[in-house]
Amino acid sequence: MIVDAHAHVWSAGPYAPADGVPSPSSARPSSELLGFMDAAGVDAAVLVQSRVYGTDHTYLSSVLAASPGRVAGVCLASPGPGAADAVRELVATVPGYRGLRLVGPSDDAAIWRAAADLGLVVGLLVEPSELTSVAALAARYPEVRVVVDHLGRCRASDADGLAALTALARLPNVWVKVSGLYALSATGPPYADLAPLVRACWWAFGPARLLWGTDFPHVLDVEPYPAPAETLRRLLGPLPAAELAQVTGATATELYALES
Repeated sequence: MIVDAHAHVWSAGPYAPADGVPSPSSARPSSELLGFMDAAGVDAAVLVQSRVYGTDHTYLSSVLAASPGRVAGVCLASPGPGAADAVRELVATVPGYRGLRLVGPSDDAAIWRAAADLGLVVGLLVEPSELTSVAALAARYPEVRVVVDHLGRCRASDADGLAALTALARLPNVWVKVSGLYALSATGPPYADLAPLVRACWWAFGPARLLWGTDFPHVLDVEPYPAPAETLRRLLGPLPAAELAQVTGATATELYALES
């Protein structure tokens, strides 16, 4: 089973963007993503709430209801009063949510407790300079599974960031998404400049703690919807079939409780 562990979707309407967020220039609905997935042989996807809608999960919830078993959801939590209660209510009322996302390494204890109680994976969108804070959070909440999005936004030239990222491997509750490559590379496809970074993560975390993702639809600004096996082989060289299957699907299937 092949899983795109990081994608976003949004509609042309009737859902309004969050306050302060400009309306997107075009819709990127779930039907478009599913079409790309079918063409690439991708079986399932983890849909991360788009910041287009902020914490209004109406559209994502409708997608989860329409495609049970094909997609899992990650809601967006905005730290502050009532945020944890909102997550609890969402998960209780809408099947299919398997995680929550925080932008930045927030230590909102109520949100982390909700994640622990509900068995939600916490996805963190952070900068390389914030990875030491991620380590502190993962150590503080060892019962919560933590996923670092987009290789911690490390770039090929960022030795300090890479060191901080691979240091997270000592914490058994941390995983890393090999995603968003288009935004990290200085050279563009096939992202040869990122090969040493991805290899370092491979050796630090192993295939059981790495997840492949596209960051659809943003990746389409740079390249067509990528095939996972080809992407990883370009970066890592030939891989045993079992290890390739782990990164391209098995890890995400287990982590997000997808139907295999």
